[in-house]
Amino acid sequence: MLKNLPLALTALPGLATGYVVAFVLGRDYYAAWLATLTVWTFLTYGWDKLAAIRKWWRTPEGTLHALAVAGGFIGATLARTIFRHKTQKPIFTVIIITAALIHATASWFSWIR
Repeated sequence: MLKNLPLALTALPGLATGYVVAFVLGRDYYAAWLATLTVWTFLTYGWDKLAAIRKWWRTPEGTLHALAVAGGFIGATLARTIFRHKTQKPIFTVIIITAALIHATASWFSWIR
């Protein structure tokens, strides 16, 4: 079953999606990276919510944090709102806001260059 596959194996479709998005966006790799991680993080939060309801294997919180910091902060925010998942843990809010600020700063510096 999918719930038993390692995270590295389940990440392959996300990487393939990233290449397609980069191609569609005209090789704007950073935008493709953010778009791919937004979708991937959203789906991972949704999967973790389903796993919590059905008492399946759960996605480690560290993985959810890593996805948000890597660029999936938009997907994390949307998923927390839509799925009402991980909303009672303040560390998730802190990490998502910090990730958004880091990526906003990086985008700004790369744009003015």
